[in-house]
Amino acid sequence: YANGKPFCFDEYDALYDRDHSRPSHGAEVVTAAVALMNAGVNCSLMWTLFDQQWPNNDTSGKDRFENGIHKHGVMPYLNVSKTPYPSYFARRVYSLVGGGEGVKVYEGECDRFVKTTMTESKDGVITVLAVNQGDTSKTVSLEFEKSINRELYKYSYDPSTVKCDENILPLKNEGSVFVEEKFEITLLPGEVVAYHTEKF
Repeated sequence: YANGKPFCFDEYDALYDRDHSRPSHGAEVVTAAVALMNAGVNCSLMWTLFDQQWPNNDTSGKDRFENGIHKHGVMPYLNVSKTPYPSYFARRVYSLVGGGEGVKVYEGECDRFVKTTMTESKDGVITVLAVNQGDTSKTVSLEFEKSINRELYKYSYDPSTVKCDENILPLKNEGSVFVEEKFEITLLPGEVVAYHTEKF
């Protein structure tokens, strides 16, 4: 890390039990990403989005290898399956925070299980992101330093209702709320929610 230079954090993941098909993995990887954003990291990259077949390798065991496939993705190795793991849908909601030059990150409220953050692009696109890594519902009150005065559309990942199917439907909003200076979000266990100024 050099003073005045961007700080990037790459190759992160949530490896508690190395089973990326578990529903909790979605909230875990988004919690890590939000924590990095709130800490001032300029960019972060997950270790891999897809499971990878390593060349000349058919080993299983250590470091989550199965028959030479390194299983660290939110999507499987596509020669094996095209059905995403549940955490793919959490990452998809997280992707609404955008990125690139000129994006401002506003540190949100955080506790042991709930993390929040907000981004604003140069073009004025706002995303409020919240994640609950706990196993009970949580309500958080968000208050902004200055009024947003915008309609925000809700997009979410709920591990208890996600349906993993290779026919992935486009991201679709689940309603909207007009936000001025504050609003409340109730997060289900393991839920990832984005409130976004663009409607899909």
